[in-house]
Amino acid sequence: FGYSVREVDDLAIRYREHLDPDGTEPRDADLFERRFLTLTPHCSGMTRVTGMLTGSMAGVIGAALEPFTSPRIVSFQPDAPEPLASDTSDGSAQADATTADVRSAGQKRADGLVQLIELGAKDPAVPRLNGAAPTVNLHATLEDVTSGRGVGWIDGLTEPVPYSTVETLLCHGDVITTLFGEHGQVLQHGKTRRLFTTAQNRALAARDGGCVWPGCNAPPSWCESHHVDGWLSPAHPGGLTDLDNGALLCHFHHSNVHKTRWKLTIRNGTPHVIPPATLDWNQTPRPCQQNRARQERARQDRAQKRPPGVEP
Repeated sequence: FGYSVREVDDLAIRYREHLDPDGTEPRDADLFERRFLTLTPHCSGMTRVTGMLTGSMAGVIGAALEPFTSPRIVSFQPDAPEPLASDTSDGSAQADATTADVRSAGQKRADGLVQLIELGAKDPAVPRLNGAAPTVNLHATLEDVTSGRGVGWIDGLTEPVPYSTVETLLCHGDVITTLFGEHGQVLQHGKTRRLFTTAQNRALAARDGGCVWPGCNAPPSWCESHHVDGWLSPAHPGGLTDLDNGALLCHFHHSNVHKTRWKLTIRNGTPHVIPPATLDWNQTPRPCQQNRARQERARQDRAQKRPPGVEP
């Protein structure tokens, strides 16, 4: 008849609902009873996520994840009345081949799901365990933390995590860290990192305007406050939580800074990203331009350098 498989399937569903209009409710009740979600640790160190969701559940998750994967994204500007739409997948002309987001759609959905859960976990209305917000329990030795080598262990997982993950967890999130001595004795238990205060986070949001990574449009509410000089670094002993040692990064780019050779620095109060030598031999620092005032200043600087007679 010239119908595709999908069209035949749609027609069958319509005929079924037409012939049995009262059948939707009991079918939905049966589907609701069959919902489940399972997290299964894998020998590789990853975790397999399996489950079945009802249509309404899948719709909520799909709608929430769409901004993380859609090529038409929203660019946040802290002092603009409305978000600005962008028709480019990187969201900014500033993004180039070295900073472009090369994640697959599946990887973006995975990162987006984690980010949504992290944001939701901060809501005081979510269920608490023994009165505490959802917390990651991390175990590591003091030698591994101070040397920048070794591994850490997260409660509930059978495989260790690399130091880059330990460093990321120490830098952000609700993490309870237990440090052990060389003989296994507990040296310290509790929050071993200093948190940026609410006022400092507001100042970072005003200064950075969102994730400082070139081409990323994640707003401040989606970002984590990153310590530019890390935990126990020579430049900031103990990872000082000062504005000149902080920058906003979304979950993906925060993890990327800790796991790759990209670096972040603060110059004249402006965050700069420094690519690895394999991508930029000169490792030229690239300034954050998300803040609209900074964008306007950069536009004026370009206009002053424009040859006479050339239109803007």
